[in-house]
Amino acid sequence: MKKAIYAAVAALLVAGCGKDKDLSPSGLDRNWFAVEDSSDPVDHLRYEIYSQTGIALFRNDTIGSIDRGLDALGNPYVYYEVLDVNYAITSRTEVATYELSEDDDAVIAGLELMRDRVIPILPEKLYPRCFLLVGRLDIDQKKNRKGEASAYRGMMTTAVGRLNSIKTMPEAEKKRLAAEIAAEVISVYLVNERATELEDFYAKADASTQGGDKISLYDYVYDIKETNSSATSPVFKDWKEYGFLVYDTSDTSFNDTAGSRSYKTVGQRRDVETFLVEVLLGDDDGFGTTYADYPLILEKYALLKALWAEIGEELQ
Repeated sequence: MKKAIYAAVAALLVAGCGKDKDLSPSGLDRNWFAVEDSSDPVDHLRYEIYSQTGIALFRNDTIGSIDRGLDALGNPYVYYEVLDVNYAITSRTEVATYELSEDDDAVIAGLELMRDRVIPILPEKLYPRCFLLVGRLDIDQKKNRKGEASAYRGMMTTAVGRLNSIKTMPEAEKKRLAAEIAAEVISVYLVNERATELEDFYAKADASTQGGDKISLYDYVYDIKETNSSATSPVFKDWKEYGFLVYDTSDTSFNDTAGSRSYKTVGQRRDVETFLVEVLLGDDDGFGTTYADYPLILEKYALLKALWAEIGEELQ
């Protein structure tokens, strides 16, 4: 009986080895993020940046393809590697939508902005694997923002918007755009990895209800209304008086009419991001003048400036 089993196993092994000649490369070991040199001006610039930094910059969300022969029905099968800006491990939410740019000059202007202004801000340890540069980027994110955005950090890539307008941007706008892109990358790291060190910053969002109870405005899910006198609601103040640079633009109930004003506050990540933009711009005097009447904003700016100086140096 044992001899029969051994003979059967041997026959299977021989048959398996005999089919090796039909195997073909799967392409699974291909590095889709390697950028090769080209005579095309856009691709040559992409190659130069990749060679210097290891960061791949793409203008198209389809970044490569490979012929995998025939599928089970005998039809040609070509695999395409696509950057999914909205990819998530457990689910997929359409947070970001975008339009690609066909304007080579606009793409080159965007690549130069990334090379000269954005990447130098980022500590090397925070370099994303790749960026996707797009003509227009729109975001719809609860407790954060809605509308056109400069950047969005996803799990698979970081999308960078406003590509079509970079060529004509004044110097000050380019500087702010670069800070906004860098802040999108850095703020994700700070909120996810350095939450303990942000506790003093977060504490500035603590407030009291009209009944005297302590709450965090990060967690307050209702509108802050001028007409609301409930004991469980915060006293109505402008968001800047509560220490926020922006309100939640994804909230459709925003009202700026005197006597019936209302808004929602942003979450922690958006708050860190907006302050980080100002920290990266580094105009302490200008910021101090603009927000001289809002002490909480000045305190949060000072806290984040000091924290980023320490963490940024640590990450170099």
